[in-house]
Amino acid sequence: MVLTSGSLPLHNEYKGDLQATGLGQIILQPSHDEIFDYVAVEEVQGTLHDLSGGFTVIHQGQVNSSRSFSRQRLFIQSGSGTGQLAGLIGGIELIERETSLLYKLTYRI
Repeated sequence: MVLTSGSLPLHNEYKGDLQATGLGQIILQPSHDEIFDYVAVEEVQGTLHDLSGGFTVIHQGQVNSSRSFSRQRLFIQSGSGTGQLAGLIGGIELIERETSLLYKLTYRI
């Protein structure tokens, strides 16, 4: 898929301590040399260490035409936690692997 400015759907499946599905929208804007700035809002629903609920993840960063990410900032929107995840705060580190992306969640409730 070729990247262009505009919006794309976002769908993540989380496995591990966080068993959840994330759905949202990505907005892309070209900046220079086939680099796109992007923002995304993702609604996550599932369980975190057997606590059920949801929260919102805000994504900011850059992606190039080969889908390599840089300048990532992902964080849990303050006050967005629901159910047993009410009060959840934290950030997410995006780690690129050769064939996949790994999300490392740092948080507290």
